[in-house]
Amino acid sequence: MLHEFDQWVERRYLSGKARKDRWAWNFGIQKQRPIALREGRQWKPAVAYCRYADDFVVIVKGTKSHAEAIREECRKAERNELSKLVQVLVRAWIKR
Repeated sequence: MLHEFDQWVERRYLSGKARKDRWAWNFGIQKQRPIALREGRQWKPAVAYCRYADDFVVIVKGTKSHAEAIREECRKAERNELSKLVQVLVRAWIKR
């Protein structure tokens, strides 16, 4: 189950595209680009992730509200992965 969570974190926050998009978004805000001002864009936080065995840490470089929002996203992703795992186990048990 944690392998799927690792993949989700990688796609959502750590992939090259996610980092590039975050950098471009924040750079536009920093340089006060007209579109960023017009849209009222908010700063996107940087995220780091570390896992060892069955423990993991998500580090957020941003505000407390950014960290809480990312924590909730991680909880939802874990619940979804866990529910998928339970469904697979139930199907395998029923087939026996």
